[in-house]
Amino acid sequence: SGKLPTQLGNLEKLTTGFKMQYNDISKTVPTELGRLTNSVQMNFRDNEFTSTVPTQLGLLTGITKYLSFNGNRLIGTMPSELGRLSLFTSLYQGYCSSWYWYSISEDQYICARNCEHDDDDLFASGGYGCDDIVSWYENEYISFHENANIVSTIPTQFGRWTNLKFYVKPVWENITGTIPTELGRWTGVTTGFYFGDEPLLGPASIPTELGLMKNLELFRVQGSFETNQVSGTIPSQFGNLKKLREFMMENNTLSGTLPDELSAMENLEMFTVQDNHLSGSLPENMGDLSLLNSWDSFGNKLV
Repeated sequence: SGKLPTQLGNLEKLTTGFKMQYNDISKTVPTELGRLTNSVQMNFRDNEFTSTVPTQLGLLTGITKYLSFNGNRLIGTMPSELGRLSLFTSLYQGYCSSWYWYSISEDQYICARNCEHDDDDLFASGGYGCDDIVSWYENEYISFHENANIVSTIPTQFGRWTNLKFYVKPVWENITGTIPTELGRWTGVTTGFYFGDEPLLGPASIPTELGLMKNLELFRVQGSFETNQVSGTIPSQFGNLKKLREFMMENNTLSGTLPDELSAMENLEMFTVQDNHLSGSLPENMGDLSLLNSWDSFGNKLV
């Protein structure tokens, strides 16, 4: 094991970037990496870095593939400067819910179901042979997962990541504070908005601005009895999410009634709000959700 030389910052003509995953590099992430502004990718996952995340990584505005420090021992908070990195299309690597990921090229995947062929055939055919292709996913992401000592709020500057298309999942595990309203600017996201395994240390509520994500097909903020307890009401603005297929907010502390506007989610197939504090009666026009095949409101006070 050993540290990464600061002199690597002199490689300013480096375009392909670094692939140094699965090594034993330790100690500090050099701030000098921020000088490699022509690099399109950096992968340092599964090493032994123990420093904070340098703010200078926010200078890597040429990153179009991935920036990954998964599986290290980084500490501290997520720098707001990372909000400048706006060319990648996904956070972490995809979650496909009741569908499945199939690779169709080295760096491209589809989230699909009802596929006739196995992975190799889909790779060769470019994805043809699936009845229902939910979305395409390219290997372009940013992730700092599996760094247990990163504890941070979500910087409002992350709302600048408006190139996101496929998959939104927090890029580190331990989140404090609220969900910023600025995330409503991620209007191009299709496959999913997913807060699940990560402790959301809150208190937090669902911003009404998330109703602007009109291309969204999956929304999941999964709570637990220890952490990730999202409170407040379900925003009526979610009725604007007409492409939404799955709405899952189980094990939180949601209160209030179910908005009438939810019946406008005409593509909704799954609705899960079990173990919350919702009350009131079911909206009469929920019967308009003709594609709905799963409903779970166990453990509430609905009548």
